[in-house]
Amino acid sequence: MNNNNCYFCGSECEIHAVTRMHNVNDYRCKYCGQYLIDRGFIGRIPGINKKENKFKIACILNERRLKGQSGVALSDKTDEDRKISNCPMISASELLDEFPKKHSDFLNRALLNLSRLVKPTQPFENIRLNMANKGDCLHLFTSDKQGCRVFLRVLAEQGYIIFNRVQAGEQWDVFCLTTKCWEKVENLQQTGEIHDSSNGGNTSMEWDVFICHASEDKEEFVQPLAIFLISRGLKVWYDKFTLTVGDSLRRSINKGLANSRYGIVVISPSFLHKEWPQKELDGLTAREVNGRKVILPVWHQIDEIGVREYSPILADRVATSSEKGIEKVVEDILKALDISTIANSIPEYPKDMADQSEVQLMARVIRNEIINYLRPSWLMSGLLITELSKSFPKHSVVDELHRMKEDGLVSWDSESLEDNTRVSLTKTKS
Repeated sequence: MNNNNCYFCGSECEIHAVTRMHNVNDYRCKYCGQYLIDRGFIGRIPGINKKENKFKIACILNERRLKGQSGVALSDKTDEDRKISNCPMISASELLDEFPKKHSDFLNRALLNLSRLVKPTQPFENIRLNMANKGDCLHLFTSDKQGCRVFLRVLAEQGYIIFNRVQAGEQWDVFCLTTKCWEKVENLQQTGEIHDSSNGGNTSMEWDVFICHASEDKEEFVQPLAIFLISRGLKVWYDKFTLTVGDSLRRSINKGLANSRYGIVVISPSFLHKEWPQKELDGLTAREVNGRKVILPVWHQIDEIGVREYSPILADRVATSSEKGIEKVVEDILKALDISTIANSIPEYPKDMADQSEVQLMARVIRNEIINYLRPSWLMSGLLITELSKSFPKHSVVDELHRMKEDGLVSWDSESLEDNTRVSLTKTKS
């Protein structure tokens, strides 16, 4: 055993050599928890050496530790079925994907982190953050003392924490959580918007539905389907579920259900040609959460006979088909997924929607998504465009931002839309 610094947060930690694997270091950090890194392999893990990425990974590892999750073996590709010293192999890119992206995510997940720092039997005990050690800043997803102090001030102003008072004044690094904070935490856990894994959940559940599909079907069918579902008021996640050869169907479904309430699996010749293990394919029909079916099959360019060749069990499952037309598929999905359990009200389907071009429809959806992203607060244009470009063409996002500015819906604080530009909704829309 050697005493050294954590690779990600820089705190002093223990480093062990893994038995029979001389190139693998086993780190035991007070903040990042346990993680394994192959010294000879580290240069081939994309992005892991960048300072910003080290900070983000440290935040996620700290969050995992607070949740009580297992350590990880850092790799260039996730393979949770393969473990080293009982640590599943997880890619650095997947950890980076878990870093908060929206203002509300930072707030919600920081509050959950703080709630895990106190004993369940003493919810209002004081929390003391050691600002001399950057590790304590990770609880708030901040990288330094100044950022942490600003975040704590915001939490105090919003009534989530109360600073400890002494004769000299407030101790800004000592505070307790308020009743408002605990109500917020309990609501997040109960609604599943962000589900605490220590109570049986996993990570953020911010989507109504995810769409698992083969890469060959994305542009022709999946993207238009996602656009139509978004236009009906659903939050749809599909860019992370484009499957290629070598991916694990079971892990993709598990990841989707950890972050979404329902799942759609587009079954097509391209999908079935991925040669999934029979057990994984048959198991799609049996997936349940709290006694309800959560997976809906959608047949695309295939019929019952074609599906039955691969999985008789899957062929017997009620499914909708793209042959009916995308509007009918959307209607069937809304009925099958019991949308009343997702939201109390879904926007009425515009009667003229069928007459609109896909470009017009996409523009409407992008506009709604921009409003949703900006409603909590302003965002830097680079982050906003990057996030929306995961689901829509980048040029369409930029064009819609300019149209929204012309319509007086958004504004930014410079003449051009550059990466360092703050974009916000106008007062009439915020």
